[in-house]
Amino acid sequence: MLIARIIRVAFGVFKLMLLAYVVISWLRIPENKWTTMLRRIMEPIMTPVRNFLRAKLPSQLQVLDFSPVVVYLLAEVVRSILISFFY
Repeated sequence: MLIARIIRVAFGVFKLMLLAYVVISWLRIPENKWTTMLRRIMEPIMTPVRNFLRAKLPSQLQVLDFSPVVVYLLAEVVRSILISFFY
């Protein structure tokens, strides 16, 4: 039960970081130590997904960046699988 709670909290923090990353990219907040740290954490996760989507999606759908949605959904799947092992 404790491990499942830790997993829930960790993925909750990850989802908050993902939301902050998206908001920062929309609002074009100037670089500071927090935005730099957030980008350093999130870009290694987002870049492969973004590259995969660019390769697979038709050009008409590449106007919007769907990588945060895909990363969120993948995180939910991984969270569910991990919790099912420890619950």
